[in-house]
Amino acid sequence: MTGDTQPDLDSLTASAHDGQQRGHEATLVALTQAISTRLLSVGLELNFMLTQVVDDPAEPRLRRAIDDLDKALNDLRHLMLALPGVIPGAHQDGIRPDGAH
Repeated sequence: MTGDTQPDLDSLTASAHDGQQRGHEATLVALTQAISTRLLSVGLELNFMLTQVVDDPAEPRLRRAIDDLDKALNDLRHLMLALPGVIPGAHQDGIRPDGAH
């Protein structure tokens, strides 16, 4: 059989690549969500600990650690928004068409 009845090799390769790309994107999203959840959990625990160490020498260090975790979560969010196709509606500049961030 020839031509019209079977897809050509280029079409099959492109289709396989598209499927592989979607698989990588799904893995990246799942990994990012897992990392975000862990960072958020640690941040919440540190915030609770901060209430227990008022006027303690460790207080400033805990605050810096919490700030660093907040920055890491923000960086992760910006990374996800910057990756085209990973999050539907995301754009390279991180700004959606409706103007939201």
